[in-house]
Amino acid sequence: DLAKNVFQVHGVDEQGEVIVVRQLRRKQVIPFLTKIEPCLIGMEACATAHHWGRELTKLGHTVRLIPPVYVKAYVKRSKNDAADAAAICEAVTRPSMRFVPIKTEDQQAAMAVHRARSLLIRQRTQLTAGTSGRVGDHCRDGSRRSGSTRRDRHGCASDRVAASCDGAGTCGHLLFVGRTSIAKLAKIFPWKFLWVAKLLEKKPAEVVAIAVANKLARIAWAIMSSGETYRPRVRTVRL
Repeated sequence: DLAKNVFQVHGVDEQGEVIVVRQLRRKQVIPFLTKIEPCLIGMEACATAHHWGRELTKLGHTVRLIPPVYVKAYVKRSKNDAADAAAICEAVTRPSMRFVPIKTEDQQAAMAVHRARSLLIRQRTQLTAGTSGRVGDHCRDGSRRSGSTRRDRHGCASDRVAASCDGAGTCGHLLFVGRTSIAKLAKIFPWKFLWVAKLLEKKPAEVVAIAVANKLARIAWAIMSSGETYRPRVRTVRL
């Protein structure tokens, strides 16, 4: 792993016999590879691999960078630094292996600029889309409050409540949970939710749930507009 302070070295000769297996500290890598004859060196491709590729090429070695996904197939035992080094050593000698070209410092700098620009564009797009959605919701809510649209007079009250809340998604979720719960309870305790139970006798459960959500939204809207406390209507049932 080239990002660590300890490097795992695995070397074989022309016959494939293992001749060296050892760990090197980061500061020991260049002195160690300076002492040996020029050879083929394989490394997993990553951001720091290009730096090491340039440095080891200066020493006369032939450096090949391998995509990590291609190395995985050659790992013979549990994944660790030693197993990875052995897998890279085997993969680098395969004639059909695909390698990553070593980038220069200028090429890496240009790629960093491109990635940063792409990230900024994605973030700007997300911010623009989110802002446009929020502004659109508030403009529609303002039109409904002023009575300039037909939807304000005849539309769904749950839309007005959701648009007026700071967390519109939370309001919508609470209305959904509330309508579903009341529709289910009306089937079990019809005497507690008489109007819901009567609707369930005539309409599908989903239609009734939407009606419940609208009524809950109208109640919430009235409370928020007036600032009053909710006072449930008490009905007397004669037995």
